[in-house]
Amino acid sequence: METSIASSPSIHKQEIGDPSIHHDLESEDCAMEVEKQVTNVVVTEQKSQQEGDTSTLGSYVGPLTIPTSTRPPYDCTKHFTTETVFPSDEALVDWIRCTGKQHGFIIVIMGSEKCIKNRTPRMRFSCERSGKYRPFVKKVDGKEVAVKKRVRSTGTKKCECPFELKAVKGNDGWTVSVHNDTHNHPPAVYLEGHSYAGRLSAEQTSTVVDLSVALVKPREILTHLKVQDPENVMCIKTAYIVRNKYRVIEKAGKSQMQHLLDRLEKYQYVHWTRGNETENVTELFWSPPSAGEMLHAFPRVLMMDCTYKTNKYRLHLLQIVGVTSTEMTFCAAFAFMECEKTENYTWFLEKLKGMMDPNALPSVIVTDRELALMNAITNVFPHATNLLCRWHIGKNVLAKCRKMFDDKMWEEFICSWGLVVFSANVAQYEERKWL
Repeated sequence: METSIASSPSIHKQEIGDPSIHHDLESEDCAMEVEKQVTNVVVTEQKSQQEGDTSTLGSYVGPLTIPTSTRPPYDCTKHFTTETVFPSDEALVDWIRCTGKQHGFIIVIMGSEKCIKNRTPRMRFSCERSGKYRPFVKKVDGKEVAVKKRVRSTGTKKCECPFELKAVKGNDGWTVSVHNDTHNHPPAVYLEGHSYAGRLSAEQTSTVVDLSVALVKPREILTHLKVQDPENVMCIKTAYIVRNKYRVIEKAGKSQMQHLLDRLEKYQYVHWTRGNETENVTELFWSPPSAGEMLHAFPRVLMMDCTYKTNKYRLHLLQIVGVTSTEMTFCAAFAFMECEKTENYTWFLEKLKGMMDPNALPSVIVTDRELALMNAITNVFPHATNLLCRWHIGKNVLAKCRKMFDDKMWEEFICSWGLVVFSANVAQYEERKWL
């Protein structure tokens, strides 16, 4: 059954311009229909203004129909009327929340008096949309003044829903009664996005924490939980919140650097730090527990490269990679550095040298022609040969030489260049460099 609203100017101005109608029309089909009809009103008025006809301005063209099922109030007396006596408050709360979810309403605890001496234990429940939005306030000269924290478009779920339940504990257990049986808003079609409906159990929270520690991405955590429990209505934001809470608890009030040093100590990483006059850590060297053994077994070839200010503190991250006899690589050491100077690189390389066998130092060190790093290598490893990275050379050739050739000549040049670069020995290099 559908009801038609008359097309008078007064009703148009009052009803169509009233945002509470759109606030209450949460049914998807109805909301789309209202939006379509309101759009027709705007288009009609614009056409009238262009044609100079003012007779239709302020009037509604066509009937605005709203399905009866989407209009409040919504009587929920029969859903929450029960003669059951609940043995505990947990059983009572579970029953009320499950019943509300089955009918599209989220019921929350508004207050409880369970531990007051000489008072009968009781609890009050209401809809999550009860009450109204309360802005952030602070006292100025003894008066409360509303403060807008951030300038952004926001909304609220609160619509002063009057629904209310009351529960009292008797000699046999808890009983519940309906104090106000109506909702002033339609039931939710989908429960995703409702914070109370998306709450996780203790077991699910533990699962999110364990997967986060294992570096599983939040979206994959969400998929895993929904596969385990198809009725789970949590959103990805919940996974981020649980993960962040765990990290805050794990840090226990420590700074980022203190937490990092504790983790390095816990997992037995080899590490050294260096600070400035204010005792702030400016440089950090660390190496995995297994890197020492790998460096003793494969010390001959090392590759070094630095990333630039890609972290929160804008520090340089230097990484050293070793190469095995089967041409596989392994992480040998890392360092956060304040700046790229010879003195900084020298301190880092001396710590690396201290981890290695004095009789098995690197013979070849590959870099990207960072002059400060090359000078430090000469100081710390004077007998090592410093080679330039083939990948960085290729990038420079592409950037500097491409504009000197047309397409056909460039293909011939790059093929010849590849033969020279991939020479297996000196004799082959001497043969190919003149091709």
